[in-house]
Amino acid sequence: MQSQVFAQTNVTISPSGTRILVQSDWGAANPGSGVIADPNAVIDTYVITLPSYKP
Repeated sequence: MQSQVFAQTNVTISPSGTRILVQSDWGAANPGSGVIADPNAVIDTYVITLPSYKP
């Protein structure tokens, strides 16, 4: 049986709270294509920089 799990976006916050890493395949796993999961799909990592927070 083929896996029914698609690439899932994960979020990681830096210890300082000023950066967020987001991983995504941005649609490379297309359930409508008949291919459930492409083992060769590229997973990209994006960095979101947030302003410093000072209470």
